[in-house]
Amino acid sequence: NRGCRIIVTYRTYRLSQEILEQYRAVAEFEYEFPGISFESALDCLIRQEIPNVHMYEDILYSNNPLYLTILAKTLAAEKMANREANHSLNSLTSITNIFEQYVKSTLNAKMWQKTKDVAEWMYQHNTKKISLLTLETLVENGRQFFEEMQQQGFMTSYQSHGVEYCLFSIE
Repeated sequence: NRGCRIIVTYRTYRLSQEILEQYRAVAEFEYEFPGISFESALDCLIRQEIPNVHMYEDILYSNNPLYLTILAKTLAAEKMANREANHSLNSLTSITNIFEQYVKSTLNAKMWQKTKDVAEWMYQHNTKKISLLTLETLVENGRQFFEEMQQQGFMTSYQSHGVEYCLFSIE
């Protein structure tokens, strides 16, 4: 029907490159939404009465919708709000907890364990990157793990001297 308009929305990293290229081949127009503002994210957190909002300013200033969604959903959880109110989490622990809860809810607990294994390897080797080959030997189904993490926006990669390196999108 010529009078019919179909609107498709997706989040960055949610679609594989192949699916995205197929979509672009049939789409007549495309609009890239720039994300949400620092002010609207802060307003949302203040309305939720989250204590110590200042601890999350790096995430807020990123204007990254994924990070802001992770933050808002996790902080809205009653357990997290109670822990924050009791000041039982410091800034780093709190942000790690936010990331953990989001990985578990978006993917699953097994993926969180693999994420911890990769993070521990990076810490032990004093680096923020891991080659895809090393990742494949470190965790079960390493390539699939990376692809799922990349689709959710948790990891990214780059090539250097013919080697593909993977790193976390959130430090």
